[in-house]
Amino acid sequence: MYRAYTESVRELAAEINAEFGTADWQPVLVSVQDDFARSLAVYRMADVALVNPVRDGMNLVAKEIPVVSEAGCVLVLSTGAGAYEELRQDALTVSPYDVTQTAEALHAALSMPVGERAERTKRLAAAATALPRPSGSRPNCPPSAPETPGLRPDPYGAPRPRLKRRRGWVCSRGCANPAPPALRRSFKPRRRLRRSFSLAGV
Repeated sequence: MYRAYTESVRELAAEINAEFGTADWQPVLVSVQDDFARSLAVYRMADVALVNPVRDGMNLVAKEIPVVSEAGCVLVLSTGAGAYEELRQDALTVSPYDVTQTAEALHAALSMPVGERAERTKRLAAAATALPRPSGSRPNCPPSAPETPGLRPDPYGAPRPRLKRRRGWVCSRGCANPAPPALRRSFKPRRRLRRSFSLAGV
């Protein structure tokens, strides 16, 4: 199915290039190779980016583009993208099934003033790099709890518990809470296992 779809895209691009292209310029360049360095270069130089999944997917692409863009890139984003809720305020949103709406959004994006495009990109980059509230946090934890004694900082920002002399749970916000009495009684000491390893040929 994907091969047939890719082939149909290539054929349509060839028709557009034959009608509108010139000897030294082609309006549509189709690339399906997995080339991360080239993708980043395109992200930095692009004026408009269309991210149009039918459902979910392509979250990282929609977030990477405004972060690495140099002069600003207008994001045309599908309502079916997983990043829609986070980025919809400053993206031009379209239905993935509406071809006319998508064409109008692309025209508006290409016609957008440079200043507005740059400001949208800055806000999109800020939204893309913002850290959401961890889904595993306890509902009674404050939004920003002070660092709890006995916790060591995690390199990614969230405090991590020291796994000794502590019976209870510690949420990702750093709120240490003792286990209830019934749960504490269920704890049983574990015998420490000692294993020996031998390295051969080192």
